[in-house]
Amino acid sequence: MKKARLENWSCGYKFLQGNVYNHPNFVNGKNVHTSKVIGKIGDKVLTKNTLYLLGEIDPEYERLYPNARERLFNSLQEVKLCRYQNDC
Repeated sequence: MKKARLENWSCGYKFLQGNVYNHPNFVNGKNVHTSKVIGKIGDKVLTKNTLYLLGEIDPEYERLYPNARERLFNSLQEVKLCRYQNDC
């Protein structure tokens, strides 16, 4: 599974957008739209392709949607990753 950090992020319909860092497919700082958000694993957001650590939120998005990080995490279900099918 790919792991990356998303800065200056905001939410769209079932996806996140922001500047990505440490992603194997993008240069650091590239503005991206993630694949579909699946859920959360602890303090990270799992999409179809990548596990994201969320850094700073887009200030304008936070102004429009106060407590956006908390709202996002409260809306997501915890996901359990299984190494082997018998583990689930």
